[in-house]
Amino acid sequence: MTSYKLDIYNEIAKRQCKIIAQINNIDLHILEIKDEILNNPINYNKKPLVFIISGVATGGKDLFIKYVTDYVNDYLIKFSYNVYNTSSIDEVKRIVDYMNTVDNSLVAKEAIDNKTDKYRTLLHDIKMAWSAFDDGPNQVIYNLINKIMTRHCELMYNPSFIFVHVREANEIDNMKQYLIYNMELIPISIGVIGHSNPKDFTNEGDALANEYDYDIIIPNNGNVKEFRETSCVFARNAMCARAYYGI
Repeated sequence: MTSYKLDIYNEIAKRQCKIIAQINNIDLHILEIKDEILNNPINYNKKPLVFIISGVATGGKDLFIKYVTDYVNDYLIKFSYNVYNTSSIDEVKRIVDYMNTVDNSLVAKEAIDNKTDKYRTLLHDIKMAWSAFDDGPNQVIYNLINKIMTRHCELMYNPSFIFVHVREANEIDNMKQYLIYNMELIPISIGVIGHSNPKDFTNEGDALANEYDYDIIIPNNGNVKEFRETSCVFARNAMCARAYYGI
C-alpha cells in the first residue's frame, strides 16, 4: 500500500468511527445542530455515506429505507435523488428469472412468486458461485455507485446516502474494504434485527444474517410507529454526521 493510500485509509477509518458513534448515540450534542449546518452548500458536494444493510428476509429493511428516504427528502426539498436503494442480489434474480423462462417450470415459478426458502437458497448459491468466479455481484454494485456519482457530478450535488443490500458476512467485509481502498467512500454496515426469525430459514444468507457484527443495529419489534421513529432518528443523526465528518 502506498503512503498516499495509507493516509486516505486512516482518514476514512477515523471519520467512519466518528460517524458510527454519532449515529449510535442519540443523546450526543449532534442532535442540537442547527438546520443551517445541514443546509450549508459545502455539504452538498460531500460524498454519500454508503450503508451496507442486512438482516433476515421480511425483517423491515426496505421499510426502514423508505422512512429514511422520506425524512431526507422532506428535509432537502430543493433536491431530488437524495437516497439510493440497491442490492447485490438483483442481477442474480434476473438470472433466475431467465432460467425459469428457459425451463418453463410451474414449480419454479411458484417458488419465485412466493419467495420461498428454496428460492432464496438458489439465489444465495448462485451469488456465491458468481462471487467466487469474479466477484461479479459486488462489481455490479461498484459500477452502479460510479454511475450514481457521475450523474450527480452533472447535477452539481451528491446524494446523502446509498443503501446496498448484502446478506453474507464475507461479502460485506469485502465490499467495505473495496469502497474504502478503491473508491474512497465511507461504508457502514447496518443490521435490521428483531422482526424475523433466522431459524425460519435454511439458506445461509438469512440463517446467519444476525450473526454479523454490524456497525449499527436497527431494532424492529413489529411496532410500526416505533420503527418509523427509530428510522427518522437514524436519518437525522446520519445527516448530521455526514455534515460534520463526511468527505
